Amino acid sequence: MTGELHGRSWAAALYRAATAAALLLAGAMIAAPAFAADSSASAMSDDAFRRLSRLGAERPEAAVPAPPVNVTLTLANGAITPSSATMLPGDKLVVVNDTKTRQFVWGQRVNYAFDYRATPDDTFTHEPGQSLAIALTLPGIYQIGVVADPHMRATVTVESPR
Repeated sequence: MTGELHGRSWAAALYRAATAAALLLAGAMIAAPAFAADSSASAMSDDAFRRLSRLGAERPEAAVPAPPVNVTLTLANGAITPSSATMLPGDKLVVVNDTKTRQFVWGQRVNYAFDYRATPDDTFTHEPGQSLAIALTLPGIYQIGVVADPHMRATVTVESPR
């Protein structure tokens, strides 16, 4: 019985196990980049999946992107708090005017600028107590400020998607 495994040699059984493991690893390595670039779980060919499933492999699920979140800045007591924030592209930057006066809030990133301009006369961006949001989609560092008070500033970093 030495050197035999149910009528087969140990070497042949070891060879088949190593080959199966290598195919499984190769299939995972080949399929992984496709799933990173393709959001559908069908990126792996059906033929490759059938071959790997015989070895016990399961079709990987496509990555689901995180839902957008709100990042809130508050205008109050002569400052913007927090003074810095980090977000991902598509997240919304919400600015809350917690002062008793109308405010004009602006944002700038290199060659891109925005304001919220939402008052009826289109001269200010925020009425007292009002909060407005904008989705920032371009990665980079944004400076946020209030026109009437040069000390009211914040920095928002929109990170590149991972």
